Amino acid sequence: MAARLRAEEPAVRGVLRIVRSESRKALVGLTKRWPLKDARIHESRKRMKRARAALRLARKEMGKRAFRRENAAFRDAARRLSGVRDAKVLVEALDDLARTTRASDRPTLMRLRSILTSSQLRARRQVVGSKRALEPVVEALRSARKRIEPSDGRRGWPVIGDGLRRVHRAGRRALVLALRKPTMENFHEVRKQAKYLWHALQILEPIQPVKVGRSAALAHELSNRLGKDHDLAMLRGKLASARARLPRRSVESIMERMDRRRKKLQREATALGRRLYRQPPREFVRGLERDWRAWRSKLTSGIHPSQQPDRLGAD
Repeated sequence: MAARLRAEEPAVRGVLRIVRSESRKALVGLTKRWPLKDARIHESRKRMKRARAALRLARKEMGKRAFRRENAAFRDAARRLSGVRDAKVLVEALDDLARTTRASDRPTLMRLRSILTSSQLRARRQVVGSKRALEPVVEALRSARKRIEPSDGRRGWPVIGDGLRRVHRAGRRALVLALRKPTMENFHEVRKQAKYLWHALQILEPIQPVKVGRSAALAHELSNRLGKDHDLAMLRGKLASARARLPRRSVESIMERMDRRRKKLQREATALGRRLYRQPPREFVRGLERDWRAWRSKLTSGIHPSQQPDRLGAD
């Protein structure tokens, strides 16, 4: 379960607690047992992304320089592990595609799979072949965690709201650009920003579980659709690189199927993005600010947030 704000703690202090918690869990995942399994590598990368999303909520408190330093530290640490993740998801995307591909094209996919699994093994050896190879990632996480200091959090919503507005605005702008120019790179940026918003909303979900939860689910679904699109785009590139060694007609047939699936995923993602970013950033944040003030008011009046209705349709 993703980390969330606690009712009894100051907001900014809670956000920075989550940064430290996610970085600690990422470290545990990378150092507790050896050899590392792909699932733990992937989970540690997700922890780093959650930490980066939390940093965005505390940006105003931290200051521009500190935010950029810590964001870069988590980004670079996760990037060192990306080769393992990319190699794994390419094989998974190919297997998913093979399930719906006509029988005559499957031998081509199996030959491509052999190429991809060899690349996957090389990526694992390079990134996590030894504990020494992983030392730069571990050290970067430890250093970043030590630098994150607790805050008194006195400014509360002005800090959190500013960070959320920035995240929402970046995603909205990315979507507008992708609609205007639907390139792989532009849709990938939409995906990244949707993930930041998803993680940020998970942190803030206790404020108004139903309302915030709906937006978080929408952001998650958008990032999932575009994640599948990006994986197919990468897989298509691998197929194009290997086409000289594969039957031309089969390669063309598979590429056509990939392109059709990608267009469908992009249409679905576009519809989800329009819903998610329907409101301008300030309006989106203003609505949550009202919920925040009501939540805090209930705290001070002795009504614990756990007593609030949290089911769809509850009054």
